[in-house]
Amino acid sequence: MAAAEVADDRGTMPAYKSIVLTAGELSLARASSGEQQVELLIQGAITERVGTAMISAKHFADRVKSFDDGDVAVDSDGTQVFLRQGKRTHRLLAFAGYELPSHIKHPGNSGTIAAVKLLDRLSLLAPVMCTDMSRPTISGIRIVSTGGNSRLVAADSSAMARSEFDSDIRINTLIPPKAVHQIISFLHKEKGDVRVSADVTRFFLDKGTASYSTKFVGDPHTDMNKFFPPRSGPILRFDRDECANALKFIAACKPHLDRVRFVPVDDGFFLRAADIDGYTSEEFVSSSRSDIKSFSASLRRINEAMVFCGSGSIELFMQPGDRNPGMCPGICLFTSGNNSDEFVVSPYLYDIEDVRSTN
Repeated sequence: MAAAEVADDRGTMPAYKSIVLTAGELSLARASSGEQQVELLIQGAITERVGTAMISAKHFADRVKSFDDGDVAVDSDGTQVFLRQGKRTHRLLAFAGYELPSHIKHPGNSGTIAAVKLLDRLSLLAPVMCTDMSRPTISGIRIVSTGGNSRLVAADSSAMARSEFDSDIRINTLIPPKAVHQIISFLHKEKGDVRVSADVTRFFLDKGTASYSTKFVGDPHTDMNKFFPPRSGPILRFDRDECANALKFIAACKPHLDRVRFVPVDDGFFLRAADIDGYTSEEFVSSSRSDIKSFSASLRRINEAMVFCGSGSIELFMQPGDRNPGMCPGICLFTSGNNSDEFVVSPYLYDIEDVRSTN
């Protein structure tokens, strides 16, 4: 199924719309979309009579989904591929089979990482990444590993996020948006450690019985970390769960233009919002005292920041645009005591009627 997901059903080239099944001591299923490729080694699922058969990836996936959980036998008579489970049989037309060239050739510079660890970080950053392929410099997720630790960075026009974790890999690459979702799907199915590597054109994941590769887009060496503001100035500390509950209350009023306003007071801050008719809602969140001024931001982005930061105490500070010339203003949020993970949200520079609230 992982191989079928990679095949490009909208393409015009039959090789990119199909998967290749090859029988052997360890049977191989391979699919390629030109940009991505998956190879799966399947123990005992494909009989020797198959040889090399090419079949439609979409039809194959639809038929396999119709079976109950368990083993599916695959066989072929040269013109058809048979999928069998008990007394159930699907027949699919087989194309002239030939071997797709393999892109899964790891360079010498590689390392291992726990699949669940990489999956967790990619899942957190995926909502933030830019998916507009006309902006290749920031589209997708950038991973920079220097040996000892790895840093993942994602950004779009209104938010940025970065996360670090320990690893022994050494790569510097940009993973395109479509590949990010495919890798997340790939890692959901894998346990234990995965081998990670990259060369000048491709990014590789390998689990021994399953391999994945994708082409790069844009310049993989652009340093996106320079866009994160230094942590300086007044800091506002508050409980993540309390703020998340307050945001749920505010969301019920369906804020106009997705705007929520933070209004600091002596012992906390108010979250305020107004719907399209001007009816307002507000909720109080206790926090430390701070000199941070009122600001407005996207409710969706603030909710993403709450998920990214996890549980515990959150620290927030404002980066004025005039403090660091060339840098846009930013609302920076991070879990207290964590110096590696950070979420930055761009504030709204102008408020429409100040969401009709009083300060």
